[in-house]
Amino acid sequence: MEIRVGPPLPPISPASQEVTRAVLACLEDGSWARYDPARLERMEIQLAEWLGVGHALLVGSGTLALEVALHAVGVKAGGLVAIPAYDYPGNFHTVHALGAIPLLVDVQADSPQLCPASLEIALEKARKGLGQVQAVVVSHLYGGLANLEAIERICERNNVPWVEDACQCFGATDAQGKRIGTKGMAGIFSFGGGKPVSVGRGGLLVTNQAILRQRAWLRVSRGSALATPSTLQLAALEAQLPSHDRKIKETQQWLEKIVKGSTHAEKGQFSMEISTDRTRQKIMQTAKNPFHFLQNTGPGNPVYYRIAMKIPSGQPSRPVLERSWALGLPMGEGFRAIHVGRAASRFHAGGLLTCAEAAAKELLVLDTTAAQSQPLAIILEGLNTLGRQITPENDPISSDGALTG
Repeated sequence: MEIRVGPPLPPISPASQEVTRAVLACLEDGSWARYDPARLERMEIQLAEWLGVGHALLVGSGTLALEVALHAVGVKAGGLVAIPAYDYPGNFHTVHALGAIPLLVDVQADSPQLCPASLEIALEKARKGLGQVQAVVVSHLYGGLANLEAIERICERNNVPWVEDACQCFGATDAQGKRIGTKGMAGIFSFGGGKPVSVGRGGLLVTNQAILRQRAWLRVSRGSALATPSTLQLAALEAQLPSHDRKIKETQQWLEKIVKGSTHAEKGQFSMEISTDRTRQKIMQTAKNPFHFLQNTGPGNPVYYRIAMKIPSGQPSRPVLERSWALGLPMGEGFRAIHVGRAASRFHAGGLLTCAEAAAKELLVLDTTAAQSQPLAIILEGLNTLGRQITPENDPISSDGALTG
């Protein structure tokens, strides 16, 4: 089997002074080699307060956080769990780990977020014979925010608990300033490699219901916790919290510079508006763009772990990706559609999954952490050149062929 991988990503920035000091302190006082349940509990309390939620449980990964969250809300063997058909594949496997069956729901046409209308159709289809839907997983991908208001109404009307997967957007907020990941019956986050706040590996479950936190804890406990971040990881995590909101703003400002540095931004052929007042988030593009950043689906203040870029329909993504690597751009493939290449016996389709299939073919992602570690001029030059290279020959863009989206 051929395994296709890109070149190694450029190194990210070294650890901050705060993280370095915190980790060195653990090494010097010997706490790195000890269990420290008191420190773990303090960190959970601190995270709950930072996120504005009642209870938190630290675990070994975001994937494990989803498993214990689904267990806590009542998912049992044989039940259905609705998940987006375009999503992190670990979520599909996690549903199977619980003995449940994934019910795949299409995403939106203009965004890889769960489509509320498709969710309604899937729940109705399940009611008519597929079985009982025991939970819905709502993921926020690539800086986008799912339409939580519509999804919450649908879940409440159908009496189905929902879990927010905010693994890619720790610290994001909605239009009212409430942290994303805290609105569902439970929410999960990841502190894995490259995430907005990272300690290499780690995950977090949050909830406002003490009973759910207790059920989750029992799932990962044998008298003591089975899988939690180490003391070194806790030190690195705690050191990153005070500056995280500032780093979110810096990434937004970096994106603004990316757009302003584009020749077509000045010509009015491409515009991108990012608001930091937590009320507006809009990315606009013209139909003539060879590729563009996706528009987010709801108001709020997103966190950009990856930036999704849509290439022209019908153009194979692999050659575009290889061109981006040659230009030094830290880009990668998006997720594949969950159902493609899998046995039909492993899932139920809640309806047509055409938007998920299109997203899998047309989306590439730019690693913001790796990109920000490079000079801005290099990223701009690479994006402009890539835009010129993939512009369809019959697309009447400007004569210099620079980036239009």
